[in-house]
Amino acid sequence: MKVLRVFLIFAVVASMALIPAQGFAKAQTIVYGTTEKVIDMDPANAYDFHTWEIFYNIYQGLLTYPSGSTKLTPCLAKSYTISPDGKEYTFKLRKGLKFTDGTPFDANAVKWSIDRVMALKGDPSWLVTDFVKRVEVVDPYTVKFVLKNHVAYFPALVASVPYYPVNPNVYP
Repeated sequence: MKVLRVFLIFAVVASMALIPAQGFAKAQTIVYGTTEKVIDMDPANAYDFHTWEIFYNIYQGLLTYPSGSTKLTPCLAKSYTISPDGKEYTFKLRKGLKFTDGTPFDANAVKWSIDRVMALKGDPSWLVTDFVKRVEVVDPYTVKFVLKNHVAYFPALVASVPYYPVNPNVYP
């Protein structure tokens, strides 16, 4: 009797694998389950773990950490160089990218986004203002960060939410 009960439980659990899962959510819909309060959906103002977790799933940065890795790799940028004194980081951007409304992604969008973080002075702004003196557009697909001092971990900062480019037509 006990063997039969174990077999039936196993059979029921195994048969659940044959049941098709619910389909994907419609485009533009994000379902995120959490018991925490999402504070602010603006990358220039949000500075809490749970909101950043959402941003890591809906935005992209110039650099990123691939899943399961601690090695930074280019994402929206295709490459970057560092000046000999370590105070200038020049990013070559990928061409042909667009925001979801069709607005072109370019160096002006990156500069605008960083300038916006600095001007709004939200909670995460210190991650930019403490290190970045200014951002320069070199050409439509090249942007230069001029730092106040040499910051060896600057690429890791660029992979964080306050450095994520946002659409200038969507955010005020």
